[in-house]
Amino acid sequence: MVGDKALFDENGKRIVGYIGGGCIENRVAETAKETLIDGIPRTVEIDLDSDQMDMGIPCGGYM
Repeated sequence: MVGDKALFDENGKRIVGYIGGGCIENRVAETAKETLIDGIPRTVEIDLDSDQMDMGIPCGGYM
């Protein structure tokens, strides 16, 4: 498996690992909480060039 990895608890708090930062980690934490509630596995894909992310990151990219 390729990409950033982290382990979150049922409240969305990161226990170990690291995923980007700021709004990226918040999005992943919310998705982790949803998965723990309904048991449906999910993959989170984030396009850093997306206008929706409004990241302003010069390197852009995809996570």
